Amino acid sequence: MNVAPFTWTATKKYLQDMNEKYNAGIVDPEFYLTTDDTLAKGKFVSGQCATYSFYMSSGTDVFSSLLANDPNAEVAVMGSTASGTVADGFTAHYYEYPSYGMIMGINANATAEERAATYMFLDWMSQPDNLKYLQYGEEGKTYNVVDGINVYNTDYTGDDKLSNNNNKDYWCLVQEVQHYGDEAADLQANKTTLAPAGYDWVVQDAYDLQKKGESGGIITPIFSKAVQATTEYSADLNSLWQEAYVDCVTCSPDEFESKYEEYCQEYLDAGYQEILDEKASLIADGNVLVVK
Repeated sequence: MNVAPFTWTATKKYLQDMNEKYNAGIVDPEFYLTTDDTLAKGKFVSGQCATYSFYMSSGTDVFSSLLANDPNAEVAVMGSTASGTVADGFTAHYYEYPSYGMIMGINANATAEERAATYMFLDWMSQPDNLKYLQYGEEGKTYNVVDGINVYNTDYTGDDKLSNNNNKDYWCLVQEVQHYGDEAADLQANKTTLAPAGYDWVVQDAYDLQKKGESGGIITPIFSKAVQATTEYSADLNSLWQEAYVDCVTCSPDEFESKYEEYCQEYLDAGYQEILDEKASLIADGNVLVVK
């Protein structure tokens, strides 16, 4: 279970950043009601709000739809990690090596041999040549090499055609994104495969922001034992987080500090202190993993 870490310093920075943006008219005034991505996108491309967060791909219609509604519209990258938009006096932070991605389960009734076969398959898939083949297929058929970058041949319809998601449903079990083993090549590949024509600068700007904020990476441990207190308190804490989140973002800037401190104490008293204490005990006992 996830419990929003309201009392973390990084959370305060995020909330204060959001508060400044909200009071500057940058954030959708009804952001807390806009929970559907289609609605959020519609508000952005129609000019009802100034920001929209999404996973970009070369086929996205966000930019073209925005320009169709307003030919003079301009876009910019607003980094959540290291842009100039974080609250004054604060340094942005982000999760480094976040513990999320593709989740693969093994049936509890699986035999030892079946479990071993699963890990053997994952190990086979992780080998560079096998992974490359699963990601791209056969050169000259499913992809071509252009300036050192593998470019999918979207016109190929033969028997070796990759799945509609370029086989990602297979290879994402071991790797979230494709890599060339070289940072410059990875960046160029992302520009080629993720950016619509004319918008490769968006990928470059996002990369520059990430490099600027590298020193602010936070590594979150993964506990090897369940944190029992989360079961007891998570429902109440998440409900309180939703209330506090909206209140701290939408209040006037001069109210922020007092509201934040008040909610922090309320959050700790509502059970989060017990969760922190239990986590500290698990860390002290060595029941934790740090994955890089």
